[in-house]
Amino acid sequence: MSHSFRRAALGATAIIALVGCAAQAQDAADNLVADWIELTGVGYSEWLARTPETARPEATVALAMFEAVNAIEGAYIPFGEPLSAPADASARAAVAAAAHDVLAALYPARAEEFDAALAEDLSVVPDGPGEDAGVALGAEAAAAALARIALDPETPVEPFRAMSAPGVYVPTEVHNVIRDFDLALRPWVMSSASEFRPEPPPALTSERYARDLDEVRRLGGAAGSERTQDQDASPPFWFLIPMNPTLRTMTSQEGRSLADNARLYAMFYMATDDAWTASADGKAHYLFWRPITALRNADRDGNDATTRVADWTPRMPSPMHPEYPCAHCVQAAAHAVVLDAEAATPPEGGWVIESPAAPGETRRIENFAEYSRETSMSRIYAGAHYRFSNEAGEAVGRAIGARLLERFARVDDAEE
Repeated sequence: MSHSFRRAALGATAIIALVGCAAQAQDAADNLVADWIELTGVGYSEWLARTPETARPEATVALAMFEAVNAIEGAYIPFGEPLSAPADASARAAVAAAAHDVLAALYPARAEEFDAALAEDLSVVPDGPGEDAGVALGAEAAAAALARIALDPETPVEPFRAMSAPGVYVPTEVHNVIRDFDLALRPWVMSSASEFRPEPPPALTSERYARDLDEVRRLGGAAGSERTQDQDASPPFWFLIPMNPTLRTMTSQEGRSLADNARLYAMFYMATDDAWTASADGKAHYLFWRPITALRNADRDGNDATTRVADWTPRMPSPMHPEYPCAHCVQAAAHAVVLDAEAATPPEGGWVIESPAAPGETRRIENFAEYSRETSMSRIYAGAHYRFSNEAGEAVGRAIGARLLERFARVDDAEE
């Protein structure tokens, strides 16, 4: 087994697994791209400590690997400027060198670890011009990928703030999930953070707002809720599902090339990254209030169809950033587009989903679009989001996913 020391770091994570698929038996086989991606991150407990939108390292590593090997295989449209690959360049050396150089630049304190991993990968590549050409190609791809980690000079980097009105109290503890640089990072496939910004949420005086607010009141409260037992278990179950085990399973199937695998990882993590960028843009732009605030102040919204519930509390704590659009919904929808395009036919019995929040419990879905819908509904049951915010987020996520498939299209498809 290659890189066993890396896989040990992943531990017993929550997974979305293939059922009835021979790919599971191949999971232990050499999967160079997955090994390097997993070396970027760590086990579930440490991964959970990161906010889910911090996917730029994985995206950058995957992009470098993709550009390097795609220059050799030539199956897909290059993401950036095309690289020239010598005819005898080793694909394995190119992929390993590209990943190594990105990680060494991002995490210099771990240089010895990355050097050892590179040496292990190159040990099975014959010495000579092919290996040298592959390493040089990987270095070129890494430099190009790293150059994309840049801030937009037109966007100021400053702490997010949400003022209610001059002189009016706001919480003084600063704990915003929207970080200083989120809106200034250059997106991967969006022209700007606001390209897919949704239309404004419904007016507080509208019938739609009243209906969706009441739905959250009925289904998202900590007490007195109308949730079924299954709905009550949904919010923690779907809150965070680490996806690397899923991606490893998918990329371990027979017949897949290094370019196929690097492409999938690049699309997945770019989707994660751009999903948060788009979410943060909408949240910072609209500054829409959470259900807990809306229900406790419903006597001030100007809508006769809403009712104040002074002590209403959500099923799960409300995130520390504005409500609209639903970030979970953007991300899950973007992932669904990418993953369903990669594995459109589900295995016999469907996809089995496991969660660290519910050891031993499984749920089955026919496709990742269903995964997206379940994620969205869980945010209503959590008391964190309104249905209109979910729908807006899903539309943004689908747009990001579609853009990724367009940017990473096969050469043959683009020529038709």
